[in-house]
Amino acid sequence: MATATFKVNNDILNWVLQIAGTQLNSEWINKINTWIKGEKTPTINQLKNLSKKSQIPFGNFFLSQPPRVEMPLLQFRTIDNSGITDASHELLSTIDAIQLKAAWLEDYRIKEGYSKIAFIGMGNKKKYRSASYKEIAEEILKYFDLVKGWNSTIKSNQNAFNFLRKKLSQKGIVTETGSFVGNKTRDSLNINEFRAFVLINKYAPFIFINTKDSENARLFSLVHELVHLWYEKTEIFNYNFQTNPQYLNKKLEQQVNKISECILFDKDIFVKAWIESNDLALDKIYEIAKKFKTSPIATAITAKNYGLITQRVVDEVKGETTKNVANRKNKGGPNFYDTLAYRIDINFATSVINSTEAGDTTYLDAFVWSKYAEIINYVQNCGAYQTGSVNEWKKPGKADPLLIAIASQYNYQIVTFERESGQFGYDVNNEWNWKHNGGPIRHEPKIPDIAKHFGVSCITLFDLEEKLKLCI
Repeated sequence: MATATFKVNNDILNWVLQIAGTQLNSEWINKINTWIKGEKTPTINQLKNLSKKSQIPFGNFFLSQPPRVEMPLLQFRTIDNSGITDASHELLSTIDAIQLKAAWLEDYRIKEGYSKIAFIGMGNKKKYRSASYKEIAEEILKYFDLVKGWNSTIKSNQNAFNFLRKKLSQKGIVTETGSFVGNKTRDSLNINEFRAFVLINKYAPFIFINTKDSENARLFSLVHELVHLWYEKTEIFNYNFQTNPQYLNKKLEQQVNKISECILFDKDIFVKAWIESNDLALDKIYEIAKKFKTSPIATAITAKNYGLITQRVVDEVKGETTKNVANRKNKGGPNFYDTLAYRIDINFATSVINSTEAGDTTYLDAFVWSKYAEIINYVQNCGAYQTGSVNEWKKPGKADPLLIAIASQYNYQIVTFERESGQFGYDVNNEWNWKHNGGPIRHEPKIPDIAKHFGVSCITLFDLEEKLKLCI
Protein backbone atom coordinates (compact mmCIF):
# COMPACT_ATOMS: atom_id res chain seq x y z
CA MET A 1 0.00 0.00 0.00
CA ALA A 2 1.37 3.41 -0.98
CA THR A 3 2.04 5.87 1.81
CA ALA A 4 -0.23 8.92 1.67
CA THR A 5 1.60 12.20 1.14
CA PHE A 6 0.57 15.84 0.84
CA LYS A 7 2.44 18.79 -0.72
CA VAL A 8 2.17 21.49 1.95
CA ASN A 9 2.24 25.08 0.73
CA ASN A 10 5.68 26.65 1.32
CA ASP A 11 4.06 29.66 3.01
CA ILE A 12 2.68 27.29 5.62
CA LEU A 13 6.04 25.56 6.12
CA ASN A 14 7.89 28.87 6.53
CA TRP A 15 5.22 29.99 8.98
CA VAL A 16 5.71 26.77 10.99
CA LEU A 17 9.46 27.44 11.23
CA GLN A 18 8.75 31.01 12.30
CA ILE A 19 6.30 30.35 15.13
CA ALA A 20 7.46 26.90 16.31
CA GLY A 21 11.16 26.87 15.47
CA THR A 22 12.22 26.94 19.12
CA GLN A 23 10.20 23.76 19.80
CA LEU A 24 11.71 21.80 16.91
CA ASN A 25 15.07 20.03 16.95
CA SER A 26 17.55 20.23 14.08
CA GLU A 27 16.22 16.98 12.56
CA TRP A 28 12.73 18.48 12.16
CA ILE A 29 14.06 21.79 10.87
CA ASN A 30 16.19 20.02 8.25
CA LYS A 31 13.22 17.86 7.26
CA ILE A 32 10.96 20.90 6.78
CA ASN A 33 13.66 22.62 4.71
CA THR A 34 13.82 19.62 2.37
CA TRP A 35 10.04 19.90 1.91
CA ILE A 36 10.35 23.62 1.16
CA LYS A 37 13.01 22.90 -1.48
CA GLY A 38 10.77 20.27 -3.04
CA GLU A 39 13.32 17.48 -2.50
CA LYS A 40 10.74 15.41 -0.60
CA THR A 41 7.01 15.47 0.16
CA PRO A 42 5.79 14.95 3.72
CA THR A 43 3.65 11.94 4.55
CA ILE A 44 0.39 12.38 6.41
CA ASN A 45 1.91 10.64 9.42
CA GLN A 46 4.86 13.03 9.38
CA LEU A 47 2.47 15.99 9.35
CA LYS A 48 0.55 14.52 12.27
CA ASN A 49 3.78 14.06 14.22
CA LEU A 50 4.87 17.60 13.34
CA SER A 51 1.47 18.89 14.47
CA LYS A 52 1.97 17.26 17.85
CA LYS A 53 5.56 18.43 18.17
CA SER A 54 4.90 22.03 17.12
CA GLN A 55 1.45 22.25 18.79
CA ILE A 56 0.06 23.56 15.49
CA PRO A 57 -3.41 22.18 14.63
CA PHE A 58 -3.14 19.43 12.04
CA GLY A 59 -5.65 21.13 9.74
CA ASN A 60 -3.41 24.19 9.38
CA PHE A 61 -0.99 22.20 7.20
CA PHE A 62 -3.68 21.93 4.53
CA LEU A 63 -4.36 25.67 4.29
CA SER A 64 -3.21 27.73 1.32
CA GLN A 65 -2.05 30.61 3.58
CA PRO A 66 -1.06 30.79 7.26
CA PRO A 67 -4.00 31.49 9.59
CA ARG A 68 -4.05 34.88 11.27
CA VAL A 69 -4.61 34.86 15.01
CA GLU A 70 -6.74 37.79 16.10
CA MET A 71 -5.30 39.16 19.34
CA PRO A 72 -5.43 42.96 19.64
CA LEU A 73 -2.35 43.13 21.87
CA LEU A 74 -0.15 41.97 18.99
CA GLN A 75 -0.57 45.26 17.16
CA PHE A 76 1.15 47.06 20.05
CA ARG A 77 4.67 45.68 19.57
CA THR A 78 7.35 48.27 20.35
CA ILE A 79 9.32 47.57 17.19
CA ASP A 80 7.83 47.16 13.73
CA ASN A 81 8.76 43.53 13.00
CA SER A 82 7.73 43.71 9.36
CA GLY A 83 9.02 40.20 8.74
CA ILE A 84 6.98 38.69 11.55
CA THR A 85 3.32 38.28 10.69
CA ASP A 86 2.29 35.95 13.52
CA ALA A 87 3.09 35.41 17.16
CA SER A 88 4.39 32.14 18.54
CA HIS A 89 2.20 29.64 20.36
CA GLU A 90 4.17 30.43 23.54
CA LEU A 91 3.51 34.18 23.39
CA LEU A 92 -0.18 33.73 22.55
CA SER A 93 -0.67 31.25 25.39
CA THR A 94 1.10 33.51 27.88
CA ILE A 95 -0.98 36.55 26.88
CA ASP A 96 -4.14 34.45 27.07
CA ALA A 97 -3.30 33.23 30.59
CA ILE A 98 -2.53 36.74 31.86
CA GLN A 99 -5.70 38.16 30.30
CA LEU A 100 -7.75 35.52 32.12
CA LYS A 101 -6.10 36.42 35.43
CA ALA A 102 -6.69 40.12 34.81
CA ALA A 103 -10.37 39.48 34.10
CA TRP A 104 -10.75 37.51 37.34
CA LEU A 105 -8.90 40.10 39.42
CA GLU A 106 -10.91 42.96 37.89
CA ASP A 107 -14.18 41.22 38.83
CA TYR A 108 -12.91 40.52 42.34
CA ARG A 109 -11.75 44.09 42.97
CA ILE A 110 -14.96 45.64 41.65
CA LYS A 111 -17.01 43.31 43.87
CA GLU A 112 -14.84 44.23 46.86
CA GLY A 113 -15.36 47.94 46.24
CA TYR A 114 -11.89 48.84 45.01
CA SER A 115 -11.46 52.14 43.20
CA LYS A 116 -9.84 52.47 39.79
CA ILE A 117 -6.06 52.81 40.02
CA ALA A 118 -5.31 56.52 39.64
CA PHE A 119 -1.87 55.92 38.10
CA ILE A 120 -3.30 54.36 34.94
CA GLY A 121 -3.46 57.09 32.31
CA MET A 122 -2.25 59.81 34.66
CA GLY A 123 0.23 60.95 32.00
CA ASN A 124 -2.64 61.94 29.71
CA LYS A 125 -3.73 64.75 32.03
CA LYS A 126 -3.35 68.25 30.60
CA LYS A 127 -0.91 69.38 33.31
CA TYR A 128 1.66 66.76 32.25
CA ARG A 129 1.54 67.43 28.51
CA SER A 130 4.22 70.14 28.69
CA ALA A 131 6.21 68.57 31.53
CA SER A 132 9.83 67.55 30.94
CA TYR A 133 10.96 63.92 31.06
CA LYS A 134 12.67 64.62 34.38
CA GLU A 135 9.54 66.18 35.88
CA ILE A 136 7.40 63.23 34.80
CA ALA A 137 9.95 60.80 36.24
CA GLU A 138 9.85 62.69 39.53
CA GLU A 139 6.04 62.45 39.60
CA ILE A 140 6.20 58.68 39.03
CA LEU A 141 8.86 58.26 41.73
CA LYS A 142 6.72 60.29 44.13
CA TYR A 143 3.60 58.20 43.39
CA PHE A 144 5.42 55.01 44.39
CA ASP A 145 7.27 56.59 47.35
CA LEU A 146 10.65 56.25 45.66
CA VAL A 147 13.58 58.65 45.98
CA LYS A 148 16.02 59.72 43.29
CA GLY A 149 18.70 57.10 42.81
CA TRP A 150 16.63 54.53 44.70
CA ASN A 151 18.16 51.62 42.80
CA SER A 152 21.78 52.78 43.28
CA THR A 153 21.73 51.89 46.99
CA ILE A 154 20.26 48.38 46.69
CA LYS A 155 22.67 45.44 46.86
CA SER A 156 21.71 43.27 43.88
CA ASN A 157 19.77 43.18 40.60
CA GLN A 158 17.29 40.73 42.08
CA ASN A 159 16.71 42.87 45.18
CA ALA A 160 16.18 46.00 43.06
CA PHE A 161 13.64 44.21 40.86
CA ASN A 162 11.83 42.75 43.86
CA PHE A 163 11.83 46.13 45.65
CA LEU A 164 10.16 47.89 42.72
CA ARG A 165 7.79 44.98 42.14
CA LYS A 166 6.64 45.28 45.76
CA LYS A 167 6.14 49.05 45.39
CA LEU A 168 3.96 48.47 42.33
CA SER A 169 2.02 45.72 44.08
CA GLN A 170 1.23 48.06 46.98
CA LYS A 171 -0.48 50.36 44.48
CA GLY A 172 -2.45 47.52 42.86
CA ILE A 173 -0.24 46.85 39.84
CA VAL A 174 0.40 43.14 39.30
CA THR A 175 3.78 41.92 38.04
CA GLU A 176 4.19 38.29 36.97
CA THR A 177 7.26 36.61 35.53
CA GLY A 178 8.15 33.44 33.69
CA SER A 179 10.37 31.83 31.10
CA PHE A 180 7.96 29.18 29.84
CA VAL A 181 4.22 28.72 29.26
CA GLY A 182 2.28 27.97 32.44
CA ASN A 183 3.84 24.89 33.99
CA LYS A 184 5.09 23.44 30.68
CA THR A 185 8.85 23.84 30.95
CA ARG A 186 9.38 22.63 27.37
CA ASP A 187 7.38 25.56 25.99
CA SER A 188 10.13 28.09 26.46
CA LEU A 189 9.55 31.81 25.87
CA ASN A 190 11.72 33.45 23.22
CA ILE A 191 13.58 36.60 24.30
CA ASN A 192 13.98 37.57 20.64
CA GLU A 193 10.18 37.75 20.37
CA PHE A 194 9.44 39.75 23.52
CA ARG A 195 11.01 40.92 26.78
CA ALA A 196 7.81 41.98 28.51
CA PHE A 197 4.24 43.08 27.93
CA VAL A 198 1.68 45.18 29.78
CA LEU A 199 -2.11 44.84 29.86
CA ILE A 200 -4.07 48.01 30.56
CA ASN A 201 -6.89 47.59 33.06
CA LYS A 202 -8.10 50.36 35.37
CA TYR A 203 -8.75 47.87 38.17
CA ALA A 204 -6.22 45.11 37.47
CA PRO A 205 -3.22 46.17 35.35
CA PHE A 206 -0.75 43.37 34.67
CA ILE A 207 2.92 43.51 33.70
CA PHE A 208 4.59 40.29 32.51
CA ILE A 209 8.39 39.99 32.48
CA ASN A 210 10.12 37.30 30.40
CA THR A 211 12.81 35.90 32.69
CA LYS A 212 14.63 34.47 29.71
CA ASP A 213 16.05 38.00 29.56
CA SER A 214 19.23 38.69 31.52
CA GLU A 215 18.83 39.54 35.19
CA ASN A 216 20.33 43.01 34.70
CA ALA A 217 17.87 43.85 31.87
CA ARG A 218 14.62 43.01 33.67
CA LEU A 219 14.54 46.15 35.79
CA PHE A 220 14.55 48.35 32.68
CA SER A 221 11.72 46.26 31.18
CA LEU A 222 9.67 46.64 34.37
CA VAL A 223 10.17 50.41 34.47
CA HIS A 224 9.48 50.70 30.73
CA GLU A 225 6.13 48.93 31.08
CA LEU A 226 5.32 50.99 34.17
CA VAL A 227 5.67 54.17 32.09
CA HIS A 228 3.32 52.64 29.52
CA LEU A 229 0.75 52.33 32.31
CA TRP A 230 1.31 56.04 33.07
CA TYR A 231 0.24 56.78 29.48
CA GLU A 232 -2.40 53.99 29.48
CA LYS A 233 -0.82 52.40 26.42
CA THR A 234 -0.75 48.63 25.96
CA GLU A 235 2.53 47.18 24.66
CA ILE A 236 4.52 44.08 23.84
CA PHE A 237 8.09 45.17 24.60
CA ASN A 238 10.38 43.66 21.95
CA TYR A 239 13.04 46.38 21.84
CA ASN A 240 16.50 45.00 21.01
CA PHE A 241 18.55 48.19 21.59
CA GLN A 242 19.44 48.60 17.93
CA THR A 243 20.84 51.93 16.72
CA ASN A 244 17.91 52.96 14.51
CA PRO A 245 14.87 51.00 15.69
CA GLN A 246 11.75 51.13 13.52
CA TYR A 247 9.25 52.08 16.22
CA LEU A 248 5.57 51.52 15.54
CA ASN A 249 4.87 54.64 17.62
CA LYS A 250 8.13 56.60 17.52
CA LYS A 251 7.03 59.62 19.57
CA LEU A 252 5.54 57.54 22.38
CA GLU A 253 8.49 55.14 22.62
CA GLN A 254 11.02 57.96 22.70
CA GLN A 255 9.07 59.53 25.56
CA VAL A 256 8.81 56.24 27.43
CA ASN A 257 12.52 55.49 27.02
CA LYS A 258 13.57 58.97 28.18
CA ILE A 259 11.31 58.83 31.25
CA SER A 260 12.51 55.29 32.06
CA GLU A 261 16.06 56.57 31.80
CA CYS A 262 15.32 59.38 34.28
CA ILE A 263 13.68 56.95 36.73
CA LEU A 264 16.60 54.52 36.65
CA PHE A 265 19.57 56.84 36.11
CA ASP A 266 19.35 60.02 38.14
CA LYS A 267 21.58 62.36 36.14
CA ASP A 268 23.35 63.99 39.09
CA ILE A 269 24.23 60.65 40.69
CA PHE A 270 25.15 59.13 37.32
CA VAL A 271 27.50 61.96 36.26
CA LYS A 272 29.08 62.12 39.74
CA ALA A 273 29.83 58.37 39.63
CA TRP A 274 31.24 58.75 36.12
CA ILE A 275 33.59 61.60 37.11
CA GLU A 276 34.76 59.87 40.28
CA SER A 277 35.70 56.67 38.44
CA ASN A 278 39.28 56.44 37.18
CA ASP A 279 38.53 53.57 34.80
CA LEU A 280 38.41 53.69 31.01
CA ALA A 281 35.02 54.49 29.45
CA LEU A 282 34.12 50.85 28.77
CA ASP A 283 34.98 49.78 32.32
CA LYS A 284 33.06 52.75 33.73
CA ILE A 285 29.93 51.58 31.92
CA TYR A 286 30.06 48.13 33.50
CA GLU A 287 30.84 49.62 36.90
CA ILE A 288 27.92 52.07 36.75
CA ALA A 289 25.56 49.41 35.32
CA LYS A 290 26.32 47.35 38.42
CA LYS A 291 25.67 50.37 40.64
CA PHE A 292 22.23 51.08 39.10
CA LYS A 293 21.30 47.37 38.70
CA THR A 294 20.78 47.73 34.95
CA SER A 295 22.24 46.30 31.77
CA PRO A 296 25.49 47.65 30.29
CA ILE A 297 23.63 48.52 27.07
CA ALA A 298 21.02 50.68 28.85
CA THR A 299 23.84 52.29 30.84
CA ALA A 300 25.88 53.01 27.72
CA ILE A 301 22.89 54.58 25.93
CA THR A 302 22.28 56.79 28.97
CA ALA A 303 25.96 57.81 29.09
CA LYS A 304 25.72 58.82 25.45
CA ASN A 305 22.53 60.79 26.09
CA TYR A 306 24.31 62.60 28.95
CA GLY A 307 27.15 63.50 26.58
CA LEU A 308 29.75 61.29 28.25
CA ILE A 309 30.58 58.85 25.42
CA THR A 310 30.15 58.48 21.65
CA GLN A 311 27.99 56.07 19.64
CA ARG A 312 31.14 54.05 18.89
CA VAL A 313 31.45 53.07 22.57
CA VAL A 314 27.74 52.18 22.71
CA ASP A 315 28.20 49.89 19.69
CA GLU A 316 31.21 48.28 21.36
CA VAL A 317 29.15 47.51 24.45
CA LYS A 318 26.36 46.07 22.28
CA GLY A 319 28.86 43.80 20.55
CA GLU A 320 30.26 42.50 23.82
CA THR A 321 26.81 41.99 25.32
CA THR A 322 25.56 40.10 22.27
CA LYS A 323 28.60 37.83 22.48
CA ASN A 324 28.05 37.21 26.21
CA VAL A 325 24.38 36.32 25.68
CA ALA A 326 25.32 33.88 22.92
CA ASN A 327 27.88 32.22 25.16
CA ARG A 328 25.60 32.08 28.20
CA LYS A 329 24.73 28.48 29.00
CA ASN A 330 21.91 27.02 31.02
CA LYS A 331 23.46 25.63 34.19
CA GLY A 332 20.57 23.22 34.72
CA GLY A 333 18.72 22.54 37.93
CA PRO A 334 15.92 24.62 39.38
CA ASN A 335 15.84 28.31 38.52
CA PHE A 336 14.60 30.61 41.28
CA TYR A 337 12.84 32.82 38.73
CA ASP A 338 10.80 29.85 37.50
CA THR A 339 9.47 28.81 40.90
CA LEU A 340 5.74 29.33 41.31
CA ALA A 341 6.23 31.51 44.39
CA TYR A 342 8.36 33.98 42.41
CA ARG A 343 6.35 33.96 39.17
CA ILE A 344 2.99 34.77 40.76
CA ASP A 345 2.47 38.28 42.09
CA ILE A 346 1.83 38.52 45.84
CA ASN A 347 -1.08 40.91 45.23
CA PHE A 348 -2.83 38.41 42.98
CA ALA A 349 -2.14 35.51 45.36
CA THR A 350 -3.43 37.55 48.33
CA SER A 351 -6.65 38.35 46.45
CA VAL A 352 -7.19 34.64 45.80
CA ILE A 353 -6.63 33.83 49.49
CA ASN A 354 -8.98 36.60 50.63
CA SER A 355 -11.59 35.40 48.16
CA THR A 356 -11.24 31.89 49.57
CA GLU A 357 -11.70 33.06 53.13
CA ALA A 358 -14.88 34.84 52.04
CA GLY A 359 -16.11 31.56 50.53
CA ASP A 360 -16.00 32.83 46.94
CA THR A 361 -13.22 30.69 45.49
CA THR A 362 -10.51 28.18 46.40
CA TYR A 363 -6.89 28.77 47.38
CA LEU A 364 -5.70 27.04 44.27
CA ASP A 365 -7.82 28.77 41.64
CA ALA A 366 -4.84 30.90 40.64
CA PHE A 367 -2.89 27.79 39.71
CA VAL A 368 -5.69 26.40 37.54
CA TRP A 369 -5.59 29.37 35.15
CA SER A 370 -2.69 28.06 33.09
CA LYS A 371 -4.54 24.77 32.49
CA TYR A 372 -7.71 26.71 31.70
CA ALA A 373 -5.75 28.69 29.10
CA GLU A 374 -4.50 25.43 27.51
CA ILE A 375 -8.09 24.20 27.23
CA ILE A 376 -9.38 27.43 25.68
CA ASN A 377 -6.44 27.44 23.24
CA TYR A 378 -7.16 23.85 22.24
CA VAL A 379 -10.87 24.49 21.68
CA GLN A 380 -10.04 27.56 19.61
CA ASN A 381 -7.28 25.97 17.53
CA CYS A 382 -8.30 22.32 17.10
CA GLY A 383 -10.57 23.20 14.17
CA ALA A 384 -13.54 21.23 15.48
CA TYR A 385 -15.78 24.16 16.35
CA GLN A 386 -17.24 27.19 14.67
CA THR A 387 -16.33 30.62 16.04
CA GLY A 388 -19.66 31.02 17.86
CA SER A 389 -19.19 27.70 19.65
CA VAL A 390 -15.68 28.66 20.75
CA ASN A 391 -16.83 32.08 21.94
CA GLU A 392 -19.44 30.47 24.20
CA TRP A 393 -16.67 28.63 26.03
CA LYS A 394 -14.58 31.79 26.29
CA LYS A 395 -17.25 33.69 28.23
CA PRO A 396 -16.11 34.55 31.81
CA GLY A 397 -19.03 32.76 33.46
CA LYS A 398 -18.75 29.53 31.46
CA ALA A 399 -18.07 26.72 33.93
CA ASP A 400 -17.28 23.83 31.54
CA PRO A 401 -13.64 24.67 30.67
CA LEU A 402 -12.87 25.62 34.27
CA LEU A 403 -14.35 22.33 35.46
CA ILE A 404 -12.02 20.42 33.12
CA ALA A 405 -9.04 22.56 34.21
CA ILE A 406 -9.66 21.78 37.89
CA ALA A 407 -10.15 18.07 37.19
CA SER A 408 -6.99 17.94 35.09
CA GLN A 409 -4.92 19.82 37.66
CA TYR A 410 -5.98 17.67 40.63
CA ASN A 411 -6.71 14.34 38.97
CA TYR A 412 -10.48 14.42 39.55
CA GLN A 413 -13.24 12.68 37.63
CA ILE A 414 -16.11 14.73 36.21
CA VAL A 415 -19.69 13.68 36.80
CA THR A 416 -21.85 14.73 33.84
CA PHE A 417 -24.79 13.49 31.81
CA GLU A 418 -23.16 14.80 28.61
CA ARG A 419 -21.98 12.14 26.16
CA GLU A 420 -19.13 12.14 23.63
CA SER A 421 -20.20 13.70 20.33
CA GLY A 422 -18.85 10.85 18.23
CA GLN A 423 -16.72 13.28 16.25
CA PHE A 424 -13.54 12.68 18.26
CA GLY A 425 -11.30 9.64 18.33
CA TYR A 426 -7.75 8.41 18.87
CA ASP A 427 -5.26 9.44 16.17
CA VAL A 428 -2.06 7.65 15.09
CA ASN A 429 -0.24 9.17 18.05
CA ASN A 430 -2.87 7.81 20.44
CA GLU A 431 -4.06 11.37 21.11
CA TRP A 432 -7.78 12.01 21.51
CA ASN A 433 -8.56 14.56 18.78
CA TRP A 434 -11.24 15.69 16.34
CA LYS A 435 -11.75 13.32 13.40
CA HIS A 436 -12.45 16.15 10.88
CA ASN A 437 -15.85 14.75 9.92
CA GLY A 438 -18.19 17.14 8.12
CA GLY A 439 -16.62 20.47 9.02
CA PRO A 440 -16.61 22.53 12.22
CA ILE A 441 -19.32 21.73 14.78
CA ARG A 442 -22.07 24.29 15.43
CA HIS A 443 -22.97 23.32 18.98
CA GLU A 444 -20.84 23.98 22.06
CA PRO A 445 -18.03 21.55 22.88
CA LYS A 446 -19.09 18.49 24.85
CA ILE A 447 -17.31 18.14 28.17
CA PRO A 448 -16.33 14.47 27.60
CA ASP A 449 -14.73 15.27 24.21
CA ILE A 450 -12.45 17.99 25.56
CA ALA A 451 -11.87 16.35 28.94
CA LYS A 452 -10.63 13.15 27.31
CA HIS A 453 -8.08 15.12 25.26
CA PHE A 454 -6.64 16.42 28.55
CA GLY A 455 -6.62 13.01 30.24
CA VAL A 456 -9.73 13.62 32.37
CA SER A 457 -12.30 10.84 32.66
CA CYS A 458 -16.04 11.48 32.85
CA ILE A 459 -18.77 9.38 34.44
CA THR A 460 -22.53 9.80 34.75
CA LEU A 461 -24.39 10.16 38.03
CA PHE A 462 -25.63 6.58 37.54
CA ASP A 463 -22.02 5.40 37.19
CA LEU A 464 -21.19 7.22 40.41
CA GLU A 465 -24.11 5.61 42.24
CA GLU A 466 -22.95 2.16 41.16
CA LYS A 467 -19.31 2.90 41.94
CA LEU A 468 -20.10 4.09 45.47
CA LYS A 469 -22.98 1.64 46.00
CA LEU A 470 -25.38 4.53 46.62
CA CYS A 471 -29.18 4.45 46.62
CA ILE A 472 -30.67 7.82 45.66
